This record gives sequence, C-alpha cells and structure tokens, in this order.
Amino acid sequence: MAFYMFGDYIREQRERMGVTQEDLCEGICSPGTLSKIENGRQGVRLNQYIALMERLGLPVQPMGVQVTEGEMRWHNLKQEISYKISSGCRDVEELLARLEKCSYKADRITEQYVSFVRAGIKMGNGNNGEVVFDMLLRAIRYTLPRFDFNNINNVKLLTFDEIMIIDNIAIMMRKQGHIIKAIMWGYFLKEYLEKGNIDYDEKVRIYPMILFNLSNWLIGCGKYNDAGEICSKGIEYCNAHGKLNIFMELLYNRGICYAETGDKKNAAQFFTYSYVIAEARGDKKRANIIEETLAGYGISKVMM
Repeated sequence: MAFYMFGDYIREQRERMGVTQEDLCEGICSPGTLSKIENGRQGVRLNQYIALMERLGLPVQPMGVQVTEGEMRWHNLKQEISYKISSGCRDVEELLARLEKCSYKADRITEQYVSFVRAGIKMGNGNNGEVVFDMLLRAIRYTLPRFDFNNINNVKLLTFDEIMIIDNIAIMMRKQGHIIKAIMWGYFLKEYLEKGNIDYDEKVRIYPMILFNLSNWLIGCGKYNDAGEICSKGIEYCNAHGKLNIFMELLYNRGICYAETGDKKNAAQFFTYSYVIAEARGDKKRANIIEETLAGYGISKVMM
C-alpha cells in the first residue's frame, strides 16, 4: 500500500496541472521553500497549506500536516470572522486585531485577509470610493504582487480569498462606471471556476454569486440575452446543488431579462417564483421590490 505525504500530493497535482513551482507558491512562500516541502525536507504552516491546496483545487483536509496551538487559534479566529461577516455582522475589528497578533511576522496571507475584510466592511457601509478600491488592490497584491486589473493574463492560480477579492474589485469597477472591465473579470471568474480549479465545496459556496454579479453587469449593459443565459446557468446549478441563498436573486434577474426582451409570460413566471421565495423567507423588502417591478412592466403574478 502506498502512503502519500503532503509534499508528494501537491507535487503530483502541480505536475498534472502543468503548473510551475513559481506560479503555485507566488505570495505564499518562496520556490525554494516549496521545493523543500515537496521533497519532504521542510514542514508547512497551516495558512500556507490551505493556500496551496486551494490554488490546486484540492480539498483542505488532514494530509500529515502538523498544526501548532497558535496556528489552530489563527484558523479558528478566521473561521469565526468569516461566519460573522456572512451573517451580516460587521463588528469584527477586535477579532481582526487578535488574528493579526497570532499570525507570523510578515504573514502576507493574514494581511491579505484582514485588508479584504476591512474593505468589505467599508463597502457594506456604503463606501464605494477610491479608498476602498485601493484597499482591495492592496489586499490582492499581498499574494499576487503582479496583479493588474487591466490584464487578466497575469492571473493563473487562485485561493478562495483571492477569488473573492477579485470579485469585489469587479464590483467596485462597476460602481465606478467601468462596466466592461467588470464583465471581463466576471467571465474570467466564471470560467476559472468551471475549469475545476477549485474544491467542490468552495465552488458551491461562490459560483452562484459569481454568476449573479455577472448577470447584474450584463443587464446594466442591456445585454439581456447574455444575462438570461447566465441566470439560467445559475438557476440550474442552484437546483442541482441545493444552493438557495442566491436562488431568488437569479430568478428575479431572469425575469428582468425576459421582460426586457418582450417575453412577459416567462417574465411573470420567474418574477412569481422569486416573489414566493421572498414571502417564504419573510423578506418583505424583496417581495415589495418584486411587486414594484411587476407593476413597472405591467405584468401580473401567475397562479401557483
């Protein structure tokens, strides 16, 4: 029976993907360090392990990696912060300070995450100016120092956090009027996820959101047929994978695409689906928006 150490595992996956050591470890560790890790001559820190696995599209699971008490504390704090942010809580500054204290000196992965969270909080509070855009660029460049939002070709392998930061950079581009660039990056992220360069569980978490954002930007350009195709793909994916947190929004956008192209019958159907979910969730604000949209298009809800 063959036994695989972590170094063997990542080296074989890296070579299978045709990826150089330099591309894989950029911003995570030096190529020399990665070479030692692959050859079993050096251990790997927890944050490096997670980042390398995510860039290779591999599930983050125990692979003979020894974890110190401090690394476990770092991991638990990051999980707690992410949970609070996803639940709508923005009061995480104390947790971020604790995360910074328990990280290693010059830990670019932690610096990136902290900068990203702080930028996201400002965005959530309605700050959509250059300061936030610069914070996001600084965050992505901690681990991808060559990142240029005008050049997609420089981006090859991404961690989960890097994907999220690029998506938020695209959101900021859209808010600043650079809608074509936002669409360009939206399609890049869509295709990156579809190529399988990300773990299944992580893809299920973010793929529908990437499609929803892209559909918004396409609708903003009046590209309703393209947006409709993206919405349909997202709706199908949500149905197949039980992902419901963005399902209602995709249904709503699909309704807009049908309405804008003159198909009021299908528009009414998709608006109604979205309305029913909003009502079931007790989301009165969203339900009211849908009713206003229906009235604006002169469409009535269908009988369910």
